[in-house]
Amino acid sequence: KLLTLLFLLSFCTASVAENRDDDAISAYESGDYATALKQLKPLAADGVARSQYYLGVMYAAGQGVTQDNQQAIEWFSKAAENNYPNAQFKMGLAYAEGLVVQQDPAIAFTLFKRAAEQDYANAQFYLAVCHQQGLGTVQNPQLAFEWFRKAAINGLPEAQINLANLYAEGHGTASSLLEAYAWYSVAAATGSQQASQNREIISKRMSKEEISQAGQLTRQYFIEHMAR
Repeated sequence: KLLTLLFLLSFCTASVAENRDDDAISAYESGDYATALKQLKPLAADGVARSQYYLGVMYAAGQGVTQDNQQAIEWFSKAAENNYPNAQFKMGLAYAEGLVVQQDPAIAFTLFKRAAEQDYANAQFYLAVCHQQGLGTVQNPQLAFEWFRKAAINGLPEAQINLANLYAEGHGTASSLLEAYAWYSVAAATGSQQASQNREIISKRMSKEEISQAGQLTRQYFIEHMAR
């Protein structure tokens, strides 16, 4: 009975904290930075990861506070340690580019990987770039392909274009103009001129039948991945 009571108390406390966090985020999104700041600070101090992240965002952008990159990094770092993927991605960028912290590609790679494994598309894209270029890790074309594909499926146009490039060139995977055409088409639907131009280039290497098949594949990808 005591364990049950303790569980219920902890559940109720977590629910209240979550509700307060929701109110703070709503205030932030509505542009009421004074209210957001007032509510986020105690929650962030209590270790609520999302509150820590948004407090970092406010310091980074100077929203309701004096712009302070050092404070932003400190709160992003706390949120990243609490496994918040948005913050892990931000810290990955900081270490990759040497922003406030000392540049360290290996740490950046680790942070991108932690966020990517939580299905965070931007981190999946940067992790793919790390594998592709050997940043913080050894070059691995196959892993680059896998992570570009994950980010592409999650709707990131830059990843869709890179994935199409890999299919067109046969890097990290078997060459397939059908797949390349389909992914360029998916990216082109977001308004990407680069994707449209690349699709036009490879279409000159394809027969009418292959282009028709690629069109069917494009529709399949929209149904399976983009209409989620």
